[in-house]
Amino acid sequence: MITTIEALNILSLPSKSSTSSSSDKEFYQQVENAYQKMIRRYPPEVFPERALLIRKAHDALMFTEEHLREILNLSLNCKNEVDLSFLSPYLHSNEK
Repeated sequence: MITTIEALNILSLPSKSSTSSSSDKEFYQQVENAYQKMIRRYPPEVFPERALLIRKAHDALMFTEEHLREILNLSLNCKNEVDLSFLSPYLHSNEK
């Protein structure tokens, strides 16, 4: 599991405290832009391990517990059926 600080470093983003003045939407856009820039620099076909690390950093920042709750709340309020299967890797099970 990648920490927030590690993820920010991997994507060459400033610490969250220095970006705290920006909104969540702006922060997520910064993460997405940094991810796209890094994945162009380290394409998965050429740098598979590095690209995987970049993807994990992206996911660690984009799919925080708060963000997942927001997605779930939006989907619960939606009148259409929403496929949330993409969230399964980020949900913790109590089963052993």
